[in-house]
Amino acid sequence: MERVIKQIGWLLSAMVIAMTVSGCGGGGGGNDKPDSPPQSEISLNTTKMDLNTTSKKFTLHVEVVKKPGVKVKMSNFSLYIPNCDFDGQVQYDPSTLELPDAAQNGSLDVRGAFEEICFPTSYTLSWHEKQTYEGQTKEFDASQSADVGTDSGGGTGTPGDYKLFVFPDRIEVTQGGQSVPFTVQLGKYNQDGLLMPAGDEKLSIEVMDPRYGTITPMQGQTDSNGRVSFTYLAPTSLRGLAGAHAFINIFMTNRTDNREQIEVVFENQVKDLYLAPQVIDVTKAGAEQNITLVTVDGHGYGIGAEIKIQQLNNGDGNDYGSLSDYHPTIGASGSATIVYTAPGSIDNQPDRNITVHVVGTQIEQNLTFRYIKNTQEIPYEIGVAVPNTMGIKGHDAITVTIHAIGNPDEKIGSSQVDEVNVSVKHFSNMLKLPAASDGKKLSYSGENPKQIQIDSNTIAGVAIIDITARVTDKDGNPVDLNTSVPITIMSGPIASLTIVYAGTREDGLLYDQYIVHAVDKYGNPVNTGDKIHPSLICGGAENNSSDPISIVGYNGTIDGSSGATIFEDTVNSPFGATTTNERLMILPWNGANQNAYLGDWTIENVDSDSQLTLQEKYFADAKDHLLYVVGDQDRVLNGNVATADISAAEGYEDYKVDQNGLVKLEVKYDPALVGHTFSLGVNSYSEDNRSGAAAREAFRGVGYNWSASPDPIKIDGNDHDVTLTISIKPDGTWLDHVTITPSSITFDSTQCSLNGSPDNFHVSGGQVRLSVSTQTGDDKECKLQWNPSNASLIYEY
Repeated sequence: MERVIKQIGWLLSAMVIAMTVSGCGGGGGGNDKPDSPPQSEISLNTTKMDLNTTSKKFTLHVEVVKKPGVKVKMSNFSLYIPNCDFDGQVQYDPSTLELPDAAQNGSLDVRGAFEEICFPTSYTLSWHEKQTYEGQTKEFDASQSADVGTDSGGGTGTPGDYKLFVFPDRIEVTQGGQSVPFTVQLGKYNQDGLLMPAGDEKLSIEVMDPRYGTITPMQGQTDSNGRVSFTYLAPTSLRGLAGAHAFINIFMTNRTDNREQIEVVFENQVKDLYLAPQVIDVTKAGAEQNITLVTVDGHGYGIGAEIKIQQLNNGDGNDYGSLSDYHPTIGASGSATIVYTAPGSIDNQPDRNITVHVVGTQIEQNLTFRYIKNTQEIPYEIGVAVPNTMGIKGHDAITVTIHAIGNPDEKIGSSQVDEVNVSVKHFSNMLKLPAASDGKKLSYSGENPKQIQIDSNTIAGVAIIDITARVTDKDGNPVDLNTSVPITIMSGPIASLTIVYAGTREDGLLYDQYIVHAVDKYGNPVNTGDKIHPSLICGGAENNSSDPISIVGYNGTIDGSSGATIFEDTVNSPFGATTTNERLMILPWNGANQNAYLGDWTIENVDSDSQLTLQEKYFADAKDHLLYVVGDQDRVLNGNVATADISAAEGYEDYKVDQNGLVKLEVKYDPALVGHTFSLGVNSYSEDNRSGAAAREAFRGVGYNWSASPDPIKIDGNDHDVTLTISIKPDGTWLDHVTITPSSITFDSTQCSLNGSPDNFHVSGGQVRLSVSTQTGDDKECKLQWNPSNASLIYEY
């Protein structure tokens, strides 16, 4: 997700600022002769600093003012900003500024970068000054200090409002256990509308799904520069997370509508590639052979990858056969299977070696095809019988035989077997062999195949078992044999679900897209084809425009100890008008984030004003102080019913997960619902388990059209009433009954600032009235700017 880059500008006072030169005060002097005490001829007029908070680069533009009469040369510039550390050298353009005796002004651009986000409260610019007057010169060092404030992108904010900044705004996780510090900085608009550091304020972090990592601490107090430092710690294992996205949500503890977020992207890397088998003995024309490709990360966990395989037929006139896919994609489980089909004839066919390459890496393996017309060349082969699949924490066995090539019934005599070795050394985190078997010489009987017990651990995917043998042919010559076989370890049932927004599309109606990630209790992506059950609550059938949803409560309790699942709210007794046609959804809130109770529940019976009986069984301990909503898919707005519903995206029919444990959902809705709040839930059920997830979301839409009237606003020292009109793309439906955030309003002049809203920033029928204060100065008019985003709207609950 691309993040909109925020900008901070630093605005210095437009007044001529007094100078400090070698301990003596002065400033903007007139035609001082060189024999007078050193006094700078320079005044620094209006300056403005723009800082891009993503790259941390800044530019300080300084207007240099001098009265005529004395020639001045400025060099050896130096910039000092308290509590802000520079990253690298600061550049000055020009490096030497010369002002002829007749010149009255010039300009200096200062460029650099900070090590991290910084709110400067003052700065000092120093330089070496050379004055020339009537052929005489004097030189000295001079400096000027000034207080500074910060504005947001060239405009000002409403006095008393807060603004959060984060650095970095994106964390890329490439290895398990990775630790990434990040800084959050809080600013507060002062009476002039400039953003200043906000110290002694408490910031909090929303609890994130531990699958995606942890944050320490969960709360912090801002220092005098408005900063708090936190640390993100990635999960030890990244299996199943390649390509996944999560978010760290930061907010002011006492002002939860002031929020920022950091995107966490998992970019786990392939460490090894394995093939099973890696050598294929082709003994029959037209025969087919499965080839399993396995990719793992540095911890040996399966990981998705893109594979490119060299073409079998190279133009030399030989037909080496074909592969079903030369560019297979390996899913999050770390395996894919392709099929080799032998050519129509294998007579006099030379062997063929091709490479199998992991795209974007240097990792590759050789895949060898041996065309054996005469089985006397290699008379024997290893046969291995493995179970079709195993479950995690499972027990099974493999059977090893050595027999004549192409004839499994013609087993070799035990006297001809010198040794057999079986190993899972590359996949020991997935499979265990008896201690006496793993990589050790085994006793072997040609009459009775050897059975070896195997046990699976807690990691799902495909593991490869390697078997080697040394045998003696009938002429007494040693023959070395080897083969590799894959075994599939299936995931457990769905134990945990997460929901992530993925985008919006428009096709007459609007479609917000979400990705659901399903894993078992050990963190494995669940098996392809496992199903989830999604739902959403948009409103309630009896609602009017001022009631966004049937019921919102913060004191719910769920308990299944009696056999039935009971949900209560004895504090507010809100269920008097609830019907069994509505649904209950429990949302994460205030540390209550367990999959056992989150998500959607079917109301089987309304027992009383304070108690519901739910249809699904609850398997965990009783839990109280739950945030919940009750409602259905309809919302009544101004007497009209606006509807939203949920469906599986194309390719995910019946809500079945793919090989990465993912399901893509689409929420289809009337454009009139844009900006309004809804709850989205997903659940999974089995005989002895229920797992769910839920998210409070806003219908996002594809954008807005907006205008302000009057435009521009006259700057005359008075307050002005301004009407902001907002419609929803693409069809121009008015944004209605939605509250916008004051911080989403900015101006292109510091002489204009937001002074509240007679409508309390609540948009009705596409319009909201704003009050704008103006201060006289150089600018004669200003323009209001609304900066729409999902963060520009306030959740309804």
